[in-house]
Formats: sequence, structure tokens, C-alpha cells
Amino acid sequence: MRLSAEARNDPSRFFSLRSDFAGTAGGRLAAMSTRGGSEDVNIIAGKVLALLRILSPPIAFYVRLLNPAVATFSPVEEFFRDVVDNVVEEAGFKHIEIGTDPTEEPFLNVAIFENLHFASVAVIDVTSERPNCHIELGYALGRSIKVILTAEEGTILPFDSHDIPCFFWKHGIDNNARRKALREFWQKYIDRRPLVG
Repeated sequence: MRLSAEARNDPSRFFSLRSDFAGTAGGRLAAMSTRGGSEDVNIIAGKVLALLRILSPPIAFYVRLLNPAVATFSPVEEFFRDVVDNVVEEAGFKHIEIGTDPTEEPFLNVAIFENLHFASVAVIDVTSERPNCHIELGYALGRSIKVILTAEEGTILPFDSHDIPCFFWKHGIDNNARRKALREFWQKYIDRRPLVG
């Protein structure tokens, strides 16, 4: 009863709808009320199925180099736009990338950890060995979020992350080949057991 009341009060804590249905979650949740058992079960089932059809896809949160002043920014950006975005979308996920996608949070760090906390998958690229990326990798592993670790070929992996399977990508080769290789890596490692949990 308590969870039901909380969900009616703030549905966004429990689920999110596709953007074309934004702002309708509360009404749709209220419409599924059984009205003390007086509502026809088939009508309620239909409303539940209708809600399931318009849920947002699960989130793949990107952790990556975002500073355009760093020399490797362009290859990382190209890798994410031309390779990662395609593979993530094919797998049925919606990606969120702080700095590119809109956020309601006033502080970048809050937005990063809020989105990472609720993500189903984290795609973490450690090219250029950015300390923030390492912190977010540790957080994702500690939360038992599925992690796809990537890095440009030649990157030295920090700490014990060399024991985590990493997709090493090359700049300047055919994107179809890179997508195929990342897709195969994803399928091989996405369902491995978490380190913690």
C-alpha cells in the first residue's frame, strides 16, 4: 500500500514513459485503479498492457571523455556516435550522456550519479585515463550495474580493471567492422555475473 501511494505521488521514481507521453504517467497509473474491486479485470489488464507499451526503454549510461580540449576527444566522440550509439540502440536501450543530453539537475556531478544509479547498463570508456571515469566505473561495479568497458587501443587500464573484459577499439578503421566487433563483445559479456552482489 505504501509503495502504491508513493508511486501515485511521484510516478517518475518508479517508471518513465517515452517522451511523446511525458506528463501522463500519473493519470495512467490512476486509471489502473481497481476501484475497490469494482472495475472489470479485462479493462485493468488492458490499461496495464497499454502502459507497458509506452515505457521508456532501459537506460545505457555513457561514461567517457567529454573535454574537447583533450587530444583524444575527437576519436572518442566518433567512436560513440558512429559505433556505440548504434549497438546500444540495437540492444534495446536508450542512451544518456551528460553534457550532450538534457538534465534537470543543477550540478553536473549530481546528474551523473543520479543517472548512473538508475541505469541498466553503463558503457564506460577509459581512453585518456580520466579520473572521473574511474570513479564512475567503481560506482557502477559497486552497484552491480552491467558494465561494458571500452578504451582506445594502447590505453593502459588502471588498477585492477585489467581483469575486467575490455573492448579495445581502433580509430580510423571501418565503422561496420567496429560495430560488428562491439556487438559481439556486448553479446559475450553483457550478462556476466556482477563483481559485487
